Amino acid sequence: VAVRKSGSFNIKTVDKTVQGISWKYCRLLHASDGYSYNTTC
Repeated sequence: VAVRKSGSFNIKTVDKTVQGISWKYCRLLHASDGYSYNTTC
């Protein structure tokens, strides 16, 4: 992930790069603290 000064992100996947995602639409899915995390829809 690349972060701009404005707070928007570029996220690179295997297939493509998604540009200009605002920080408002992102959330932390995993913290590197030794615990396991699970997400639900």
